Amino acid sequence: MAEACLQDILQLDGLPISEKSIYYLIQSREADQYRVGVDLEKLIRVVGERMDAFTKQYEKLAAVADLLNRTHAPDNEHQGWRMDMQQQRVFFKDSSRTNFHGLKEGWQVLLARWRKFAKDFTGMTEAGLSPALVQRCKASLTIEDHARYSFGYFTDPSVIDDLYRAWQAREQAFTQAESERGWQPEKRRKHG
Repeated sequence: MAEACLQDILQLDGLPISEKSIYYLIQSREADQYRVGVDLEKLIRVVGERMDAFTKQYEKLAAVADLLNRTHAPDNEHQGWRMDMQQQRVFFKDSSRTNFHGLKEGWQVLLARWRKFAKDFTGMTEAGLSPALVQRCKASLTIEDHARYSFGYFTDPSVIDDLYRAWQAREQAFTQAESERGWQPEKRRKHG
């Protein structure tokens, strides 16, 4: 089973990691490289590359959720999460026996954020997103519950880019409005 999961991860298009595959790979004792001959170094490298790509997508979502809806974790927590992921990438390379544990822990943190993001969609229309885009998000966002994990992902990855573009347009409009009023970040910091 681990061999099939590995092939699924290596061939996956779209989202960087196959949620079901990584779930079964983590859970399966057959994933031990000494039992089934999985090329663990190759797996670590590929999963790491795909995680990097997913991190870029996630940061777009974090910006949308935090700056549009003000319901996501603060910036310093996002920064902490990114540092954790970097540390885990090093951890992957250091230990062949506990790589999957490190991946599992990072994945759980990420998916917990996904679940919160799903709940936050209720107030997104007031935050400046069009009703049509909100409906696309709701239709595309999928949450899968398993015995020990919950997986969340967009079946239509283009939604992420549309969300980010909507956030950028809102931020530009906000910056322009503040500029016209004469607001300057430096003054606010001095007197805040």
